[in-house]
Amino acid sequence: MTRREALTNAAMLLGGVISAPVIAAVMQGCKADPSLPPSTTFLSAGQEKIVSIMTDLILPNTSTPGAVEAGVPAFIFTVLQDCFSEEDRQAFALGLNELDAAAKADQGRRFLKLSTEKQVAFLKKTDEAARAAQKDQQALAPLQAAWLRLKELTLVGYFTSEIGATEALEYLPIPARLDTCADMPDGQRAWAV
Repeated sequence: MTRREALTNAAMLLGGVISAPVIAAVMQGCKADPSLPPSTTFLSAGQEKIVSIMTDLILPNTSTPGAVEAGVPAFIFTVLQDCFSEEDRQAFALGLNELDAAAKADQGRRFLKLSTEKQVAFLKKTDEAARAAQKDQQALAPLQAAWLRLKELTLVGYFTSEIGATEALEYLPIPARLDTCADMPDGQRAWAV
C-alpha cells in the first residue's frame, strides 16, 4: 500500500470530509486532559455517559489503548463546548436524546441499560440507516446526525491524541522529506500527521 492509498483510506474512514468546527479545534490545538473528568454545561450526566460508552464502542481497547484511555470523551466535550455554535450543541444533545429513545423503542431498554452486544447491534443499525440516508441524499434524523458527528469527533480526537498518534499510528517527531508515493511495507501503520 502506498502512502497516498493510506491517506485516501483514512479520508474514507472519516467520510471524506471533516466539519469546519472540528478542523478549527484541531488547528487550535484543542486538547483535553484525559485525567480530568469530562464535563459540559449543555449535556446531562446521562448524555455524557452515553458519549463515553459510544466512543469506547467505536474504538475499544485492543492491542492499543482505546478512545476512553486516550481522553476522547473529554476532547469531544471540549470541542463541542468551545468550537460549536449553541444551535449545533443543542442539535447534538437532541440527537442523543432521540438515540436513547430509539434504543428503548428498538431494544426495549434505554441505551445505558443495554448489554454491550445490544448497544453494538443498535449502533450498527443506526449507522446503516444514516449511511443509507446520506447515500440517498435524504435529510438525516437528529439521532443519525448526532451519531455521525460523534463518530467523526471520536476518530479525529483519537488520532490527534498522543496515544493515537504514537501507539496506533507511526510517529516520527522530526519527519524526513515527504515521499507521497512510497510503498508501505505489509503491516505498516499509517503515519501520524
